[in-house]
Amino acid sequence: HGDAGMLVGAPLSAGQRVLLVEDVITAGTTLQKIVPVIRSIAAVDIIGVVVAVDRCERGTGSATAVRQVSEELGVSVSPIVTVHDILAELSEPNASGLVLSD
Repeated sequence: HGDAGMLVGAPLSAGQRVLLVEDVITAGTTLQKIVPVIRSIAAVDIIGVVVAVDRCERGTGSATAVRQVSEELGVSVSPIVTVHDILAELSEPNASGLVLSD
């Protein structure tokens, strides 16, 4: 998804195991839109979602957006890094040489 609203990758077929990869998650809107579309195209098994960066936003209730989307869609959503991890890394001297100033 994300290329003019079209699916990118191999054609989907029934029974396939699919791992979705998302660059960033804020409110989870993209996943809430695309997962039903994928499921309507073919009876695939979405085994999970890997997200590069979780912005750690709240969902519509008290749960995080990641937890809410995971529960609503019935798929595991696993962020590689959170915005808090990034800020913590950049708050101390690190290998990148980039440090946030106060």
